[in-house]
Amino acid sequence: MACLVELSRLHAGSTAGAAGFLGVAILELLQAWTFLPHPWLEAAGLVGSTLFSLGLGTLHLVSLASALTGLVVGASVCLMVVPYITLGQSPGLGRLRVFLAGLAIFMVAAIVIHFSFIYTLTPLSHSSSSLLTGLRQWIQNWECVPAYSKICLHALELDSPGINHSCKNIKG
Repeated sequence: MACLVELSRLHAGSTAGAAGFLGVAILELLQAWTFLPHPWLEAAGLVGSTLFSLGLGTLHLVSLASALTGLVVGASVCLMVVPYITLGQSPGLGRLRVFLAGLAIFMVAAIVIHFSFIYTLTPLSHSSSSLLTGLRQWIQNWECVPAYSKICLHALELDSPGINHSCKNIKG
């Protein structure tokens, strides 16, 4: 999903995978809240890890879109899988409801993430407000870094209508 948002950027999958593990851990903590002796300490650790992951997403060559989509997708997919592992004693209809709710959340999250990022990054000729232009420039400053001489990560031309996906050689 992050590749759809950042078309001209390299994605290895490790950032989204780590954020997905955090999403799974958050849902597991919510399910085991009554069983843990100190759930607030566990919650503080998960919040710290999540903020650290999102903070790393703002660094160059680490994709913030991968961290955000990994967190959302990991949590929603966990909601589909976890009932079959931890709720083994509950009836099948209850597990099916949780699975369908997780599937619905996953689909809605995928659509919202996709269209909100694409709308924010794609300049439209009829929406040239200064707020959107500033937001696009801010996102480009955080996300666009040249990787090596054959790949152009500055393919998004934020000042013109439409996206130019042609890659040019970057020398140096």
